[in-house]
Amino acid sequence: MLNKSGGSAALSTALVVSGTVTFTKGTLTTTSSNLLTINSGGTVSGASDSSFIDGPVKKIGNSAFVFPVGKGNKLFPLSISAPSNSTEAYTVESFDTSAHPNAARESSLSYVTKSYYWSVTRNSGSTDVYVSLGWSRFFSQLDSSKLRIARWSGSQWLDLGNGSVTGNNAVGSVRSQNTLSSFGTFTLAGVPNPVQPCGFPNQSDPDIYYCFDNGPAEESCDASMPTTQSTLSPAGLQTIPTTYGNSLDNTIPTPPVN
Repeated sequence: MLNKSGGSAALSTALVVSGTVTFTKGTLTTTSSNLLTINSGGTVSGASDSSFIDGPVKKIGNSAFVFPVGKGNKLFPLSISAPSNSTEAYTVESFDTSAHPNAARESSLSYVTKSYYWSVTRNSGSTDVYVSLGWSRFFSQLDSSKLRIARWSGSQWLDLGNGSVTGNNAVGSVRSQNTLSSFGTFTLAGVPNPVQPCGFPNQSDPDIYYCFDNGPAEESCDASMPTTQSTLSPAGLQTIPTTYGNSLDNTIPTPPVN
């Protein structure tokens, strides 16, 4: 059981657990050298924003598993479906301390969330599994049908689709469209919404148009049907040069987790 008030505990050596790891309070810091490994048949319970694994964790076995990983004061769980063999093993870690350096993506994606992402390594085995990415705080994706999982291929983020979404904006997860045979770095992503009449022009500069960004998937704005400034939230205002047309490309904001 992890129950530490006011901070974190750190593994000073590698630890293998075959029973249940219960998270109550505090975080457990691990490293690739001082790794927590949960054996076949082992389980976890109670992970939350106040108690999770800060660092890599390895799971061995043939049961579906939710990796209780996070960073800072946020839980970013990642889950896999059940592998075929009891000897199969995966190691997972989440990151949010610095943005992923790459933004190149498939044309089907309108944005990728670079500010937090996951690393998944298949240490042994060959089963294709589903991967689900989760959040435990408010996520501003308003239309779950536009949410996607993306994987970094080495040259761009690949669109892995949306097999299903559970939960809501506060607590939820999205699953890959298909089982996966390749792993690495994963993140949340999205596809464009249809063009929306959602902004108003700058009166002193006709080359600037203010657009209300209604969540990260609202990447387009129809400048021919502006609304009044009073209807817009200041937090959602963005400037868009009209010479770019009515859509954004690489300037899509990262969806916040507050």
